[in-house]
This record gives sequence, structure tokens and C-alpha cells, in this order.
Amino acid sequence: MGEESRGRSTNWQFERESWTDFYENQLQRQLAQALSFIRSQTESLQLKEHFDSFLVLLRRARSHSNLHIAYINLLTALHPWPLRWGEWDAWELELQQAIPVLAAHQHIAQQAELMTYLAEIQFRTGRLETAVQTSHNAANIAWKSGEVTAWAAATSRGIYALNRLGRNDEARQLLAHGEAQLTENAIEAPQLSHLEASGHLLLRRMVFMRYDGIPGEAARRAQMLITTLSNYSQVDKRLLATLYTDQATMLWAADQYDTAVSSLKKAIGIYTELGDTYEAITTRGNLGIVYWSMARLGEAETAIRDSLQLAETFHARLRIMNEMGNLCAISFSRGKLVQALSFTERHLALAQEADDAAEINRAYGNRAMALLYLGDYEAALPLLEESLDRLHTLGLLQQLAQTYAHLSCCLDGLGRREEAITAVAQAENLIQNIESPSIQVLILRCRARLTPLQEATNLVKQALALARRHSQRLDEGICLLRLALLSSGLHQAQFWEEGSAIINEIGAEAWLDGRSLQNPPTLATIL
Repeated sequence: MGEESRGRSTNWQFERESWTDFYENQLQRQLAQALSFIRSQTESLQLKEHFDSFLVLLRRARSHSNLHIAYINLLTALHPWPLRWGEWDAWELELQQAIPVLAAHQHIAQQAELMTYLAEIQFRTGRLETAVQTSHNAANIAWKSGEVTAWAAATSRGIYALNRLGRNDEARQLLAHGEAQLTENAIEAPQLSHLEASGHLLLRRMVFMRYDGIPGEAARRAQMLITTLSNYSQVDKRLLATLYTDQATMLWAADQYDTAVSSLKKAIGIYTELGDTYEAITTRGNLGIVYWSMARLGEAETAIRDSLQLAETFHARLRIMNEMGNLCAISFSRGKLVQALSFTERHLALAQEADDAAEINRAYGNRAMALLYLGDYEAALPLLEESLDRLHTLGLLQQLAQTYAHLSCCLDGLGRREEAITAVAQAENLIQNIESPSIQVLILRCRARLTPLQEATNLVKQALALARRHSQRLDEGICLLRLALLSSGLHQAQFWEEGSAIINEIGAEAWLDGRSLQNPPTLATIL
């Protein structure tokens, strides 16, 4: 009886091992077939139809150590398509499981790269602190292994998250340390890898150059690197598109709108070529904010709403937050102040939920603007003062100059003339070293509120000339309406007519509803 039992046990063990071998061999064939299928496809949508099947294969293969190489090959062949399809949740879970497997097999560059993508998902979905830690770990792994591009990409992602958390001093120190590391340490890597590493760090340096009031110089530095990288056929096209996108932000901040549009269209072209629908459409959102600055308000709103709709589909909380702030800005320009306040409330709630210091400050600033235009100076004042405190902490010079100008108008509205003069003087002080004609126009108009008639007229005429020189149509219309209020006779009617025509032409006619020279819109009287 015992021998018979041992025999059955031996047979069962043999049968189980045979079935295990059969199952693993079959799984290995399926993995090979899936890999071949992915590599043979030129249309990503055909791959997307099979995403669930790919996930099942990956999860099965992960549990068999002897299939880990096949697992890694399939995973890296499929990446980053799931992110471009919006499968962020599923792919985040897979990346979390894949990273230890990559580490066990010493695939260090891929490990660091996927950790950085993981940090990007965390960043986009509003988990900024987690993104900082994941990026830091990825950077350490990549640096120790001499993977310079992966190290720079991870470092860049971590610095960006720190920016958004308002930890700008820490971010500046990390960037300076990274730039010094790249310059001083001779890592054995091809020239292209070093250039791409420089590109990842330049993305973050540009942000600080904008904070310091020199976005035009940042855009020039970006163009030099873009030109150099474009000479390499194997360049990382996603990095190239990101450089174009961030260069456009710098050009926009320097009021170079036409060139910013050109850079964004190049970025959109690259993202479209890569099949990255998310980046292509959200970059159109960036294009929308440039159109807003150009007073092409209808095009601006369409582009931003398209970006918002996709961001909501992807659950991209930071992008949703950003577009809420942008829609608020467009509502201001259109004269829809109640709608602007509504967007501001959602914008602020999202920013506070993500603990995004930059967007929290922007939301408070937008709320203060709405209250200013509604003539509620008492309610606007504490918001402006709090905003100044935050901006000093964050070191954002452009926004500081703009907010001091707004504060000046608010104080004047409260009858605190001397304090208003001091505030606008502080704005003037700051703008001397900042590349921003639009803020210069604002400051000239704010100064005009605080001076006698003839000087006020001259200041607004200077603002008008500057607005026309930089194609700032909304500012041009505002200046003409302001000149009408400062003039008399034929000139008064002419200025009013010209200004009203521009306001109507750009889609901001709500400002003029029920308004006249005798009952002018706050657009013409406050800022």
C-alpha cells in the first residue's frame, strides 16, 4: 500500500511538473508572439485594442522568474504607449511591479527611466510629494550607474515637483548641484547623451530664469540647444517637443507671441508624429493661453476647453487645475466676472488639494482681480497682501511687479493715495530688470490713476504705443477707453469709438453691455 501511494505521488509530481513546463512554454510562446506583434505595428490604435491582453500576459510572466527577460522585453516594447492612451492607473500599477524585476536583472537605465515615468504619473495626478521622492530615487540609481540622460530626466522631474510645492530654494539648490555634477564629472557617455542631459536640466533652469525676469534669454538658450539636438537623427523627440513647449512659455512671458505660437506648433507636430494624443492636445491648451494674450479669445477658449476635456478624461488633476486658471483669465478678458469667480473657486480647491503653491497663489490672485473689477476693494486688499507675501517667498519677480500694480489700484480705490503711490513705485522698481512689455503697460496705466490730468494722458498714450508695438489688442482697447475718459470734445468720441470697436472685435463685448462714456466699464477705470 505504501509503495503504491509513493508511486502515485511520484506520478503526480511528474505530471504537475510536465503541466508546469507546458504552461510556461506556452506562455513563453505567447510572450514572443506579443512582442513580435508590437514591433510589427505602425498604428498605435491597433495595439490599444489588445492592451488588456498584454496586461494579462505581463502579470502571468511576472510570476515566473525564468520568464522575466521575456517580461522585460514585452514591457519595454509596450512602454510608453499606455500612458499616451490614458491608461495611467493600470500602467502605474504595472510599472510599480516591474521596477524590482528590472533591478534584479541589472537593467539600470530602464529601471531609472520607468521610475521617472512613474514620478511623472504621480506629478500629473497631483501627488507632488510622492513624485519628489520617486524622482530622487531614480536619479540616485541612474547616477551611480553612469546613466547620464536617465539621471538628468529624473532630476528634472523632481525639481519640477519641488517648484510646484513652492520649495523653490530647495529646487534651485538641487538644480545648481545637478548642473555642477554634469559639468565637473566626466561620465563615459556619448555626446548626444550629454546634450540630452543638458536639455533636461535646461527645462528647469528656464523656469528660474522666468522667475528672475529674463524669459527672453531663457528662450534664446533653448533655441541654441534645440538647433544642436536637431542635428542628431537619434535625438529623443519627446525631449525636443518639451523644449519647444517650454521655450514657447518663455517667449509668451516675454510677450513674443508670434514666435511662441510657432514653437508650440512645432511641439504639437512632434507629439502628433509620436502618437502622443495627450501631449498634443494639452499643448494646444498652452497655445490657447498665447492666443488669449493676443486677444484671440474665441480660439483661446476653444483650445483650452479641448485640453480641459482631455485632462478630465485622463484624470490629470494638475492639468485640470491649470486650465481652470486659464479659463478664469479668459473670462476676465471677456468681461464675464461672475463666471471668472466660479472658475477661480474650482481652481483654488484643486490647487489646495494638491498643495500646489504656485497655483494656489495664482487662484488667489485671480480672485483678487475679480473683486477689483467688481469694485470690492475692501475684499480684494487682504488677498493682494497675502499674495505679495507668497510671491516674495517664491521669488517670482514678474508676478510681484504685476501684483504691486494691482495693489496700487486697490489702495487708490480705498482713498489711500500715498500708499498707492508707494506700491506702484515698487512695481516700477521691479520691472526695470524684467522682460515684460505687458506689465509695463499695466504699470503705466496704474501710474496714470495717481497723477494730474495732463501727465495721466501722457502716461496712457505711452501705454497705448507700447501695447500697439507688441500687438496687445486688449490693452490697446483699454488704453483708448481710458484716453476717452481723460479727453473732451471730438477726441473723446474718437477714442471711445476706437476702443469700443477693439473690445467688440476681440470678443470682450460683455464689458460694454449697458455702458457708455457717462457710465464707463470698470475695465477702463480700474486697471
